[in-house]
Amino acid sequence: MEHILRDRRKVVALLLLARRIRRRKRLWVRPQHRAGRCHFHNLVAELRLDGERHRTHFRMRADQMDHLLSLIGPDLTKATTNYRKPIDPKQRMAVALRYLGSGESLCSLALAYRMGNSTVSSCIELTCEAVSRRLGEMCVPPLSEADWRGISQRFHQERGFPSCLGAVAGKRFSGQVPQVCRANLQEYTVTALALVDTDLRFRALQIGAQLEGYAASALGRGMEDGTLHVPEDALLPGAPHLGKLPFVMVADTAFPLKVHLMRPYPEPCSEQRQLFNARLARARGVADDAFAVLAARWPALYRRINLLPRKVEALVRAACLLHNMLLDPAESHALLREAAADDRRPLQAVRSMGSKNATRRAYYIRDKFCRYVSSPEGGAPGQDEEP
Repeated sequence: MEHILRDRRKVVALLLLARRIRRRKRLWVRPQHRAGRCHFHNLVAELRLDGERHRTHFRMRADQMDHLLSLIGPDLTKATTNYRKPIDPKQRMAVALRYLGSGESLCSLALAYRMGNSTVSSCIELTCEAVSRRLGEMCVPPLSEADWRGISQRFHQERGFPSCLGAVAGKRFSGQVPQVCRANLQEYTVTALALVDTDLRFRALQIGAQLEGYAASALGRGMEDGTLHVPEDALLPGAPHLGKLPFVMVADTAFPLKVHLMRPYPEPCSEQRQLFNARLARARGVADDAFAVLAARWPALYRRINLLPRKVEALVRAACLLHNMLLDPAESHALLREAAADDRRPLQAVRSMGSKNATRRAYYIRDKFCRYVSSPEGGAPGQDEEP
């Protein structure tokens, strides 16, 4: 009995001691994380005085960054509370742009900007979602019939392919679920399906981890049901004898042959078909160039992105929209040279976007385009050389 009382006294004594120990209050912001000690308050202020260094660091000019902030700033602004002052919207955006433009790890950015890893991840997510929300329709607007005709005319003049509405391509981006969030899923891919014009601009864009093929995409369904305001069938220039043909898009062998989607003939094939394949490859090359420029500007896309799938989808979509917003011919050529000199592996192309079976009409239309390309009316010196 006595030893029980003794044990109880010990327990009571420990409880009293625990009450006397003041619990350390957790800090919202560590002293070393406060304003004045991070990249944003020091280096970034200096970069605004040097345009070239600013463009290299954030992959855009200072005035472009200011314009972007004017568009998405309200979505990045948080209310001030009695407990702490929120992170400045410009700092949130700077963290996200630096992540996209450098390919640095979250830990490296957290150290540079004096933030926690979760705060850096939150800044990236908020910024990418704001870009998708504010720039979506502005940078990839719905196309009118006049827009389609303008795109087609440029493809014929610059790439030698008539009645072409654009080049379709799909790329895969790798993601890895953060260690703290892992269950069964560890690695995954997000697919970007895009329609590209001769300016290397994304004219249609769909991104998702569950993108099941071209036919199920918004672009594929829209072409099939006629809701995209595509011009009606027309005669090819100088070839009325071929009859009216539909406007088409061009793609590689990962895509199915459709009435509105041309893919190369399988090899080996006749000289006439080889000529068609070369002309189609020339037109389709704009899609590969667009994605090369995209990845050269935003090197984070080369890496396995250590974020949740929904965050990676938002990040890839934001990168594509910013690509359209910042598109400049001279800079695109410089970025293409940069991509060509880069020893990193190119973005991974999709393996298959649909069945290889096609309708008789699709085969018939491809044969008509093949006849046109190999005819005097459809050929021009140098058109089938590499651009």
